Amino acid sequence: MNNSSLAEMLRRCPPETHAAARDFRATRDPRHVAQIVRGVIERYVEPEFRPIVRNADDGMRLIEDLGIDSLTLMQIAVLVEDVLEVTTTDDQLRQLRTIGDVTALARHTVSARRDELLTTAGVPA
Repeated sequence: MNNSSLAEMLRRCPPETHAAARDFRATRDPRHVAQIVRGVIERYVEPEFRPIVRNADDGMRLIEDLGIDSLTLMQIAVLVEDVLEVTTTDDQLRQLRTIGDVTALARHTVSARRDELLTTAGVPA
């Protein structure tokens, strides 16, 4: 996927999210995951919650604190998966309660995908 497709996918996300996604795609560095997750969440919350997401700690609850419903949570998960080029299971998604949960799951799936690719290439993980 080229940068213009990635930009289209991340429209309405903060500029920092675009930069983190481009950097992640170029390096697969999991340090970019938190910025991507927060930017995607920020895109989907109501405007009055966006500054809260920017300054929230990992314990911020998605439903109770940010007013995210189950459909929006699925949209967030799908976009994060698409940007990071990973997949998650329905069981994993049902466990998501906080910003930290989404970030941890995304980091875990990125690491698992990296290990899978290295193993396939014959490189020890």
